Amino acid sequence: MALNLKKTEEAYNSSRANRPSAGGDRWKPKENESSIIRLIPHTMDYFDGEVVDIGFLYLVHYNVGPEGAQTVVTCPRTYDVEGDPERGIVPVRHRCPICEKVMELRKGDEQQKAKASELGARRRYLMNILDMNAVDKGVQAYECGATVRDGIFAYCNQKYGDPMDITAGRNFTLTCVVPNGNKRKTDYKIMPDLTQTSVKKLLPQNWKEQIAKLKTMLPKAYSYEQIKGIMLGSVEQEKTTREVKEATGGQQPAPQQHQPPEQPPQQPENPPANTGASPCFGEEYSTVATSKCQSCAQKVECKAKYLG
Repeated sequence: MALNLKKTEEAYNSSRANRPSAGGDRWKPKENESSIIRLIPHTMDYFDGEVVDIGFLYLVHYNVGPEGAQTVVTCPRTYDVEGDPERGIVPVRHRCPICEKVMELRKGDEQQKAKASELGARRRYLMNILDMNAVDKGVQAYECGATVRDGIFAYCNQKYGDPMDITAGRNFTLTCVVPNGNKRKTDYKIMPDLTQTSVKKLLPQNWKEQIAKLKTMLPKAYSYEQIKGIMLGSVEQEKTTREVKEATGGQQPAPQQHQPPEQPPQQPENPPANTGASPCFGEEYSTVATSKCQSCAQKVECKAKYLG
């Protein structure tokens, strides 16, 4: 029931050493202002076991197509599936004509290498957040690039704890800096709060449904041939990854069997009567190491009831 902090630390350190080449309400930070946000789990799998990231990763290619008709394309490799023989999962790999073109350009002269860098896949993330200055809006989707995700991910370690923990996570101050209105030079500054807090009482009644909705907002990808058409300018595509057309047959490449629908967490059985449960059982809960909750024999059942 948490973010695996050991694995996130390893993943963060690995990503720094070997970074890739370059629905619901959507939240955007205000330019040249600071916002206080709280990360909320991006999937209900968080409550069933362990997750190793703070959002859903997808890949995009910018500036695809002829001059004057360039657009953004979701990379089919977003939906690659790592094989797991023990679980009976077969690996799935998707070809991307843009990635193939990038590999070709990287073997050319400096101008071609620069074009390869421009076309290379970029990481994008979908995360769930709570705007602490607008909690009445509930759980909102936040679409961001690698800079913001990596900036927050750097604090996902055993020192700072799990930032998505509803009962003992941390708020983050996110400052969006746009120098002289030049959005191409936008930068972000991220700072975690010193204290851990609970936001359980700030969440709306349908917070679980809002969490589960995020996965449905992931952009879909065109087929290999359709993307080749976009590259040549013979296939029209919306200029936003959030509104990929499906009328022409564009579908999420990964077979459905590899992306089972998320199941809501099983509700724990109610504790038997007269078990000597504390008066605060299921009413309050904290995962702070020094709290009385962590020394309570019923902490697991209590947290499950508290989260509902």
